[in-house]
Amino acid sequence: MNIKLPTNPIRMPAVLKLTGLSRSTIRTLEKKGDFPKRMYLSVRCVAWEAHEVYEWIDKKAKSRETPNCYIERKRNEAGQFVSNA
Repeated sequence: MNIKLPTNPIRMPAVLKLTGLSRSTIRTLEKKGDFPKRMYLSVRCVAWEAHEVYEWIDKKAKSRETPNCYIERKRNEAGQFVSNA
């Protein structure tokens, strides 16, 4: 099924609401090339193409990737966590 996605620019508050991510996470993902690039509407005003953000969300939903962020922690005989370093 082909659904026509909106092509209008959306500002940061809408992107935050759509993705559920924080500003810093969006910025980090952008820098890594893992999020659509922003466009500058003025010196201090940025926006994203709505269809690019929706496509990114759709791609994430289809992949259902879970970030590998779990750290295995070991305990010593006394039950205290031991440093992995």
